[in-house]
Amino acid sequence: MITSIFLAKALSIYFVIIGLGLLLRKDHFREIIKAFFSRKASLFLGGWLALIVGILMIAAHPRFTADWRSWITVIGYLSLLEGITYLFVIDNFIAFKSNLISRSSFYYVTGIILVVLGIYLGWHGWFV
Repeated sequence: MITSIFLAKALSIYFVIIGLGLLLRKDHFREIIKAFFSRKASLFLGGWLALIVGILMIAAHPRFTADWRSWITVIGYLSLLEGITYLFVIDNFIAFKSNLISRSSFYYVTGIILVVLGIYLGWHGWFV
């Protein structure tokens, strides 16, 4: 439970900051993400980091439960999957993500999801 609370606290802060950034500075994030996707070295590094974060999160929090803690495990597995995708299926993934990031709705929807998820995890990590 201590690991769950620690990860909920850390992820809540991260998700709220990134979510608000996507909502409030959409054009800024769009430029950064386009620059990121234009370089394969950046994608490799991003994939490597996502892979490491996913492995560490799964190692620290491998359990699925019938409560809020399962979200932390799911986030770990999604990070692991994204890292593997960046490293091994890079060309197809670039085409998919490039199409996705060109839409304005991507930034609003992702920003709202991240803020809501951050508040949800923060509630369980900081207050419950």
